[in-house]
Amino acid sequence: MNYGKSAIVATAGIEIIVRKEAAALPNSRGRGGRRPVSVSKEIPMSDIAGVIPFKAKPGKGAEVAEALAAALPHVEKEQGTPLWLILRSEAEPDSVFLVDLFTSEDARAAHMTGDAAKLIFATVPPLLAEEPTIHPSKLITSKGV
Repeated sequence: MNYGKSAIVATAGIEIIVRKEAAALPNSRGRGGRRPVSVSKEIPMSDIAGVIPFKAKPGKGAEVAEALAAALPHVEKEQGTPLWLILRSEAEPDSVFLVDLFTSEDARAAHMTGDAAKLIFATVPPLLAEEPTIHPSKLITSKGV
């Protein structure tokens, strides 16, 4: 699937939206004709995270994912948010997840009151079947982070 300048990568039943310029994507095609995205950015290790599941109204999962992805330019300006993912379930296409990793508790608090959060909370709620629950989280283990 293509969402404007977003690439969709399918893995383990979840679609990951990664905003990249088309020229920056590899030419080879992955499963289902989707372009694989490789990220070689070093991310400062931290255990401070956030997870927000979004339940879209029936048939609105793609719109919710795109509305969330529109906040990426704001997140890219945040030094304290080195990892920010939007995941869309293939098993339940109206389920979308936002996953962040932060450098500190202060960075998480700043993110939750910053421009990205303001944009998301101004545009996404009308597309939702229910109010999302914010889960401040701790990273237990990871690979590649």
